[in-house]
Amino acid sequence: MACRRPKSSRRGLRSLGSPSCAATVALGWALCLGVSAACAVADDSAAVGSVSVRTVGDASTGLIDLALAPNGQRLYGLSADGMTVVSIDCGRDATGVARVVVTGESPDGPGRRIGCIDSSVVAVLRASPTPVITTHRIPAAPESADAAEPLQRVVVTDAEAADASVQLSACLTVSHTRNWLALTAFSGTTPAVLRAAVAGVRVGSFSTRHSPELAGFATVSAASVSPADELVLFTNAVREDRREQGSLPATDWLAMYATPVGWELLQLDTGLRDIRDACFTKGSGRLWVITGSVASVDPPQPAGLWRLDAALRNRRQAIDAVLVQALDAPSGLAAGTDEVLYAVVDEGRRVIEIRPSTGKAAGSGRP
Repeated sequence: MACRRPKSSRRGLRSLGSPSCAATVALGWALCLGVSAACAVADDSAAVGSVSVRTVGDASTGLIDLALAPNGQRLYGLSADGMTVVSIDCGRDATGVARVVVTGESPDGPGRRIGCIDSSVVAVLRASPTPVITTHRIPAAPESADAAEPLQRVVVTDAEAADASVQLSACLTVSHTRNWLALTAFSGTTPAVLRAAVAGVRVGSFSTRHSPELAGFATVSAASVSPADELVLFTNAVREDRREQGSLPATDWLAMYATPVGWELLQLDTGLRDIRDACFTKGSGRLWVITGSVASVDPPQPAGLWRLDAALRNRRQAIDAVLVQALDAPSGLAAGTDEVLYAVVDEGRRVIEIRPSTGKAAGSGRP
């Protein structure tokens, strides 16, 4: 059977049955994770060794999302009420102090997600009746920008997303090249993905063109962009053939889509539930996620940081989820340089820096 080109209009879940298709997907997945195709099967040598964790910022008001500046020297956090953006120095200059850089009430509603399109420009996805992105230039200290006076306001006018709405589960992700961004919304009861080009600090119009159709899914829990510039979504299926009737909630699936055409490249079960955010580290291209705790599974799933490794299981491409660090109520994740990760923990009250060191160690994996 020939390996057919994936189509973004395909509905439901796709299996990878053809040997040639499986080989292509296995190679792509291995390259995305920064390992060779010959070493795609995870083993003990791929486990994470010691992990260094330190606090880099305190946020008494609580944060719900993080974005890292392209130079890796500053984090931007969105407050839980969506009214404030704070700046937190990281790396060697970390002071532990969060500075308010955008504040005030926006006529487009509170922020739901934040992205960084330039070292001094952030984009905020607003909780408005229709999806709206506002961008804000970050002034020099000690000044702050007024949320009601954005640098740019982009309203989604795509006809196919005319009834789209932004919910609490919405996602916003910016490519590593900083030349496009994507958001998720709901068109009726179906998740929708919209993309926009970025030129410098100007965001173009959003469109569903070259975006995947997500019929058959209940929600998109997280979104990221791979080092190869592919859109990566973590979805939860509603089809009953992916879960047992009346049993535990379905696990989250990883789906990867080509840029710019939006073809589906692969779709794999992560084996994890309640994935809340995801990112790739630039140096190795490794994929990381944070999850909430799920006590109703056997064994119970702890809340924490997980590394998703490429694997082969029964001669088919698969994912090994390795627990790297248990975390208390994580909600946001961002990747820096040199394999450094940043996470929002303690129900948004603290931002931590995580430095996993590679080497042999006992890891907690999930089939």
